[in-house]
Amino acid sequence: MTLAADIQALRDRVLADLSVAHDYYTDTKIAWDIVQRAIASGRSFSIRNMTTGSVTTHADLAGRARGYILQQLTEATFQQFISIFENFFFDLMRLWLTAYPQSLGGRKLDFQTVLDSPDKDAITSLVVDKEINEIVYDR
Repeated sequence: MTLAADIQALRDRVLADLSVAHDYYTDTKIAWDIVQRAIASGRSFSIRNMTTGSVTTHADLAGRARGYILQQLTEATFQQFISIFENFFFDLMRLWLTAYPQSLGGRKLDFQTVLDSPDKDAITSLVVDKEINEIVYDR
């Protein structure tokens, strides 16, 4: 595939990921609204968390729902958007550096790594991955 085609495929994948994250946000808000309506209509229930052993009643859940929607769901969705963007950025960078590795010409590589690599593409891939990891994990 050409670089342009790779970038378009990356774009399509990222847009699909963003849509999934936004659908999750919207669907979850609707699900919480359904729960709140059920409680308001007089339904009562309790939920036991099998991991912690804690029990939540319908009244507890009604009190927590607003905070879950406005704070935790919003923050979790925002964090998911950031994660999607970071993946997009570094995948785009990987595509670009792989297509134009000349910008990495000054990088040093252990000669044993060169000897262990099957071909130039494998060496380029190693150098690109190393460069991206240095950027990702740089303070």
